[in-house]
Amino acid sequence: MKKLRIGYYGYSSDFSHPADRRRIAFWAKDRGHDLVSNESSNVDLIVLSERANLRFLNRQKPKAPVIFDLIDAYFIRDKLLNDSLRGTLKVATKQISGPPNLFSSMVKELANAASAVICSSTEQQALIQNRFGNVHAILDSHDEFPLIKFSKRSPSESPGLLWEGMAATLSGLKQLEQPIIFSQHHEKLRVNILTDIIYFRALGKYAPARSEALLQKQIGKISAPFKITPWTITNLVDMALVSSFSVIPINMRSPLQVLKPENRLLIMWRLGLPCLTSATPSYLRVAGEAGVETVCSNESEWIEKIDQVISDDAFAEFVVNSGQKYLKNHHNREMLLKKWDRAVESVL
Repeated sequence: MKKLRIGYYGYSSDFSHPADRRRIAFWAKDRGHDLVSNESSNVDLIVLSERANLRFLNRQKPKAPVIFDLIDAYFIRDKLLNDSLRGTLKVATKQISGPPNLFSSMVKELANAASAVICSSTEQQALIQNRFGNVHAILDSHDEFPLIKFSKRSPSESPGLLWEGMAATLSGLKQLEQPIIFSQHHEKLRVNILTDIIYFRALGKYAPARSEALLQKQIGKISAPFKITPWTITNLVDMALVSSFSVIPINMRSPLQVLKPENRLLIMWRLGLPCLTSATPSYLRVAGEAGVETVCSNESEWIEKIDQVISDDAFAEFVVNSGQKYLKNHHNREMLLKKWDRAVESVL
């Protein structure tokens, strides 16, 4: 492939946002392509993120092919009120031009007009491929995180539970309130939370609120001490080194959350932590392929698995070793780069 000049409408002008640096910026840097922010002329390719003006092609008729990098499952309809508000607010704040509409409808319009769509999981790909044709599933690059081998904790050390993520997904922790309380390790357990101290309830930049207040609503009844640490790569690595296991509970009533890809799980394995998850399609698939029994479908399974991963070092080590073997075989750097190669080549 020749060296490309790519106009990218992303999450940040300097490509520092995780959705930029772990995706197309990662590929472009490795392959030697020029990535320019918000440029639609004199380019070989245009890539639009879900933060771009989704009516871009209604306003401009670029000569270059357009790829729509749709990370979240916005092609399905969220709760009608949420879908409508999201679309209305994006128009009101001039992120999207034209009249208000359901956000999912605007997503579908752009997906239909683009030369290719990139999504973030095979489950998303299967749902949209028949309608939109040229669809590629590509996970994030996790190269910014070190690969850490499993390490047994001292018997005298209090077990640590790690949760990390955006505050928008904190609601999933509610389902762990009772399992933590009924765990036989409840009195010694430490709960480590990594997220933004202040988050925004609308469009990622409006209506600020404190994550601690939201967390109190989810797990405020537990007596186990919990600590909120600001999310940074360094802090995440540090907290992984002092935690016994990690959890990814998902709000199963949210279609958008249920269709999230397996990125967070793979990061936890990379950091040397066994990880317990909700029974979403992506986590069921990956746990099955890795050969680990770490998916929890109900409260009793969460209690059982929390106690097992704390008490049984052999189980915890097996999960991490199996997970890291999965990373080597299914999510290595060269495989990821080639997926981007194929997606871009499909439109040139």
